[in-house]
Amino acid sequence: MAAPSTTSLELPSAQALQSSEQMTLLNAIDELRAHGLGEITPLPQLVVCGDQSSGKSSVLEAISGVPFPRKANVCTRFATEVILRRARVVRMSVSIMPSQDLPREDRERILGFRHDLASIEDFAGLFEKAKEVMGISDNKKTFSKDVLRVEFWGPSQPQLTLVDLPGLIHSETRGQTKDDIKLVNDLVTSYLKSPASIILAIISARYDINNQVILRRAREVDPEGKRTLGIITKPDTIDNDDDEREFIKIARNENVRFVLGWHVVKNLPSVSENAELEDRDEKETEFFNKSAFSVLPRKDVGIASLRTRLSSVLFDQIKVELPRLIEDIENRVRATKAARDRLGPSRSTMDEQRSFLIDLSESFQNICRDAVAGHYDHDFFRGDVNGGRHLCANLMNKHFEFARSLRRKGALWKITREEDEESDGSLGDDGGFEEESDDERERTREKAIEEARKVLKRSRGREV
Repeated sequence: MAAPSTTSLELPSAQALQSSEQMTLLNAIDELRAHGLGEITPLPQLVVCGDQSSGKSSVLEAISGVPFPRKANVCTRFATEVILRRARVVRMSVSIMPSQDLPREDRERILGFRHDLASIEDFAGLFEKAKEVMGISDNKKTFSKDVLRVEFWGPSQPQLTLVDLPGLIHSETRGQTKDDIKLVNDLVTSYLKSPASIILAIISARYDINNQVILRRAREVDPEGKRTLGIITKPDTIDNDDDEREFIKIARNENVRFVLGWHVVKNLPSVSENAELEDRDEKETEFFNKSAFSVLPRKDVGIASLRTRLSSVLFDQIKVELPRLIEDIENRVRATKAARDRLGPSRSTMDEQRSFLIDLSESFQNICRDAVAGHYDHDFFRGDVNGGRHLCANLMNKHFEFARSLRRKGALWKITREEDEESDGSLGDDGGFEEESDDERERTREKAIEEARKVLKRSRGREV
């Protein structure tokens, strides 16, 4: 992909966007994300999150057709960005976006991982290779901050971009330590708290809804539920009528309310891993026609309507965030240009570098000379509001302060009149002299002149 222009964002206005322009807009956002802009400013995206074994990978596979690992003993070890685009020819590309925390050599090595797949069947093996490149193994590193990027073009694909996150871990296990729990929680939080993200909160009907942490986490970052869409999976695993009625109420947005509402999908069991997606959709349609969930509107159930719903939700979020995104990028571009300009012209050759150092030393010499002479026309002094850099002025001010202090406190004797009965000793500690009693410090004028004459007599030398 060509790098997007950072000086001007030529994106269509939100008012003029039509369904035919949706792909162009989504591609522009994805291109910004591919160049790392998502780490600088929040980009609109659909974030898929839930507890472990909640059915996230199965939902993603049903939406995209990409065979994500969904065995009972396999969990997502890193964030996966899934980009779905409509095209005449089926094509699939896999790459990795390394974490900013990694050393430069590791980042370059991971960036070299990129594969274009000819067949969808090749993806499963590539998934394991990606784990090796990230350094994930059961004995060492079990989770990673790197992002697997899967781009999938096809004639039946919806216009979607989703981010699949590792499942939230409830407690430590033999293969998942306290550090793993913290890493996963921090990773999930970093995606959820972004105001541009739409949260797809996956909950499984197999478990009590009160025990599923994702709902609490979603409420923490989205307390009003304005950007959260709940998705209920595995409705066919409910084993009693009371639980079934409870989840139907949730699907109707009655018990746990979200502005975007809820959606229900039926997952394939792990043993049906090789089943065709068409069979999966047919079985799902049959389930929602015959089960208690048939009371729900058709737009709120099934993977087909979910694809359409997610495309609409993402597109609406991009339109809302577009003005803020453009303004944020342009502000950062201006700030970066200003920082670059402060560095001065390019210095790529030895002569340019030598000339720069000579100019720098001459400028330093001139500033020092002006500071001593009291000439403050240089920009170095103009930017100093408090005058701390005005060396000559500060020294002169200290000189006058010293003179005033010397006049007030520099005398050894205090001249008094004979009728004065009280005296404060005049000097004290600030005068810099040893402590004396008031009688020893005080002198009348006549007494002071007499003692001064004695000092002169005993201090005479060979002078006239």
